[in-house]
Amino acid sequence: EGELLMLAAMVTDGREMQRWVTEECPTLAVAALPPLHAQQALPLVQSSIAPLAESLGQRAEAATSLLVSVLAGRCSEVLSAVGAIPSQYRMVNKAPPTKASVYVKAAVEPLKAALLPSGALGPLDGSQRADVVDLVTGKAAERFRELVDEVLVNVKKLEQTLKKLNKDAAAASSTASNGAKICLQVLLDVEELCKETEDLGAVTETIQPLHSLLEMVRGVCKDRGIDLPP
Repeated sequence: EGELLMLAAMVTDGREMQRWVTEECPTLAVAALPPLHAQQALPLVQSSIAPLAESLGQRAEAATSLLVSVLAGRCSEVLSAVGAIPSQYRMVNKAPPTKASVYVKAAVEPLKAALLPSGALGPLDGSQRADVVDLVTGKAAERFRELVDEVLVNVKKLEQTLKKLNKDAAAASSTASNGAKICLQVLLDVEELCKETEDLGAVTETIQPLHSLLEMVRGVCKDRGIDLPP
């Protein structure tokens, strides 16, 4: 938590210093000059301090990137539980899923905690917090996409292998049924992640990695003839 607080402070301080250098410093620098001289000197002052303002902005962006990476890493670590979904349905006569897995809500907790007034993102203003939410969710969704792809590819490979081995029709049908359940569970989980993200004030459609993940999983389920949740 200390690391996040430090990074958040670097973001807010960097942005405030950049604003001060850009907006207030030039005026203060020429304040003691006669009006005509001040008017002539102002562009020179602004030009001379522009590199400093740019450097401050770059440092704030670097701190933001580190902050996002840390939070996204914590969320992604929990999202890796999607890899256990196949084991919940393989060789088990389990009913089709009707709700998301519990790990999804847990995956968003690091971000929720950071957004509390006492959390690491508390010092950031509303716009900065919104940007961090979008960036963290997008980065976590990219990793989640990799994990989901692995699950869906392995399910498809297993079904294809059984077909090539000419397993009996009952076994093949059971495997296909389990595959559909796995895909449906993954879809429910992705949709729950979208909902949790929107509860934080984000818009799923504007977070491209998350939106494309949702569309991809919906497409897989549709190709399997699965009735999609409303």
